[in-house]
Amino acid sequence: MSELFEKSIRVLELPRLLEMLEHHAVSAEAKARARRLTPSDDFGEVNRLPFDLPEAESELTAGYHTEYSGMHFGLFYVAEFVNLFIIAGVAATIFLGGWMPLHIPGWEGFNAVMDWIPGFVWFFGKAFFVVWLLMWIKWTFPRLRVDQILTLEWKYLVPIGLANLLLMVIVVVFKLHF
Repeated sequence: MSELFEKSIRVLELPRLLEMLEHHAVSAEAKARARRLTPSDDFGEVNRLPFDLPEAESELTAGYHTEYSGMHFGLFYVAEFVNLFIIAGVAATIFLGGWMPLHIPGWEGFNAVMDWIPGFVWFFGKAFFVVWLLMWIKWTFPRLRVDQILTLEWKYLVPIGLANLLLMVIVVVFKLHF
């Protein structure tokens, strides 16, 4: 058993992982497509609009809203907000540079000041910005009906995701990335 564990640890060596990531680097176009698709996936994952049907007015008389009260009900909402912060942390790391400071080319004085701010402050600032953005969108837009959600998911999001997957397979198989 320990031999299997040691082999699995060797697989996760950081230099080898970085080498693999450099070898399978994707183009800027693929990253841009991922940036456009990811917010809708994030909203679905954290049960925010338009994917928050368990919290819809018609559903308030069924489900966990009536089954639990007090601390149990509060823990459902704590779990939703923890999930929101996890998704925001992942989005901040992948698309906003994570712990890296904001640098503007040509503004060396500004960049030097930004380098003094610790990385964890940058990470949490970017993550809280994503949380604020997700909450702002929920507060701004109206909830969709069930048929509108199904149309959005099955007629638009699934085909776009499958087309993106197919395109990435073609890019990797024919080595069209740089």
